[in-house]
Amino acid sequence: MTKEELISDLKDLFGEDNVITKESRFSQLIREFLYPEHNPLALVKPIEIRQLNRLLMLIKRHKICGITPRGFGNTFGAYSRDVIVDLTNFNEILEIDESRYTTTVQTGLVFNHFSEELKKKNLKLPLAPVGNGTIGGFIAYNGFGIGSYKYGSIRNYLRGVTLLTSKKLVKLGTKNTPPFTSGYNFTDILAGSMGFFGIIIDVTLGLIPTPELHYDISLTYETIDDPNIENCMKILNSLKTLNSLSNLTIITRSTKRSGEPKNIEIEFLISLEGSTEMVQGDNEKLYSLKDIKTEGVDNLYISDQLKYISENLIYSKPFLMYYNDFKESWYKVKDYSIIGHFLSPNECIFAIIGPSDDRDVKERVYECSKEAYFSKENLPLIKKMKILLDPHNLFQRGMLD
Repeated sequence: MTKEELISDLKDLFGEDNVITKESRFSQLIREFLYPEHNPLALVKPIEIRQLNRLLMLIKRHKICGITPRGFGNTFGAYSRDVIVDLTNFNEILEIDESRYTTTVQTGLVFNHFSEELKKKNLKLPLAPVGNGTIGGFIAYNGFGIGSYKYGSIRNYLRGVTLLTSKKLVKLGTKNTPPFTSGYNFTDILAGSMGFFGIIIDVTLGLIPTPELHYDISLTYETIDDPNIENCMKILNSLKTLNSLSNLTIITRSTKRSGEPKNIEIEFLISLEGSTEMVQGDNEKLYSLKDIKTEGVDNLYISDQLKYISENLIYSKPFLMYYNDFKESWYKVKDYSIIGHFLSPNECIFAIIGPSDDRDVKERVYECSKEAYFSKENLPLIKKMKILLDPHNLFQRGMLD
């Protein structure tokens, strides 16, 4: 069968308004990550699972493409020559179980709305992306973000998944599954899989009570070699609420002005979270630092900068050794900015920020995500899971190329 016949069948299934094939409209819907060699065949917007089941039948019958699930479009759903399935119509909160501290939501739900609904019940997901996006997209990349210093990645709070495979709809895990169990945890394997096994329809996530106090602080130094930074690192390491530090991000910002030398500022973005007494005590320690600007700050300040990452370097070193590594990395790439983001107290990721039109930058992010998930250690189990869940190889079929 031909491409034209498949497009005709897709329009019959989803309706003409919910099937996009024009390149001009792709660029609007898939943000900034579309390149000619990655042009998808079509983008479809289903509204019910019945349509997805019929889509699988069409793809099997036509045998000319596969399927790439996609959420809000902030990342790499455009890296596909297949049919992209836009899941943003699957955006319902199905349940909030206050007694078990769990919630079940559809994966097209965006974080901003989700967080507001949880606030009404004095609950929160322990971590969230830097910026807005869908639940499904965050899980697809095993998201780290605001809260990762204390809570790790979204994988740690994924309790159950409803997955549409190329064979059938399957449920993995339940809301009663404890966070740490023996044996294979198949929900863990789905976190970071980028749609490789199927379409995640809904998920059950663990929640926590809203902390008494959450406070964001910005500490700014005018130069990268400021001798006071060493004392700052020691104070950060001594905070009583260190385990409640939900996000510690270190940013190098460079500004260029005609005829003037480059000015480098080092900014520490810190989130304290916990009991009122303990947070206020740690806040007083931070305000005791001399010769710096200290102010409240919105964590979403860095969201635009995080779009353009050219290289990811993960370090597992003692906390106080971190800043020396940070400086050394910056001196190697002085023309760019660097973000250092803690994934845990002893693990930090460095991100080199490139220009927005740098195609190599964007493709490097995609490759880094693939390398992290499809590592030599993970690959044997991933291949077995692929045969089990997607024997027809319909989803992200070029991922291992």
